[in-house]
Amino acid sequence: MTNRHLPIILAALSLAAVSLACQIDVGGPPLPAQPVTPATDPGASLEQAWQSAVEGAAGTGEVVILLDEAQLTGYILEYLATQQDPIFSDPQVTLRDGRLRIQGTIQQGVLRAGLLVTIVPEVSPAGGIAFRIESAELGPAPAPEAVKESISAILTEVLSGPLGSLATGVRVTSLVVNEGQIAIVGELR
Repeated sequence: MTNRHLPIILAALSLAAVSLACQIDVGGPPLPAQPVTPATDPGASLEQAWQSAVEGAAGTGEVVILLDEAQLTGYILEYLATQQDPIFSDPQVTLRDGRLRIQGTIQQGVLRAGLLVTIVPEVSPAGGIAFRIESAELGPAPAPEAVKESISAILTEVLSGPLGSLATGVRVTSLVVNEGQIAIVGELR
């Protein structure tokens, strides 16, 4: 090798080092086996489901609304699209065993990590819906409190916001999460 090849080799090594430094993936919890395809217009489907539930409650006073994984994933995607610098991307919502599991990816500078937040939805004493974060993993470690708080705020705005505006005059009495759906039961006030 001659000295005239040295600048070419150094340039190639520099390019390789820069491309390696562009992104470091620290991994994280595995994604769901079956990816959730988000609903294309979750807002419209929620309004239709809500209207049907209220119309069905005319005789009994009981309102029942079902939401699925595609709708919730779509809501979160819509919300993230409105944010200037969203905390995470590629959300996937699964509903199993009384829990919502939200997975996605967090990108901070050159670091990229998987995120898994497990949430237990509950009925609040006032007849609303509350979200208790059971666990949160970021990459191979537990997520920091700031990430948990941000996810909780997103969920409250994404889920309670549309439901709250539609649910005026309804008191939530129970909710059940099982096999891809969440059933919210309430009564007309």
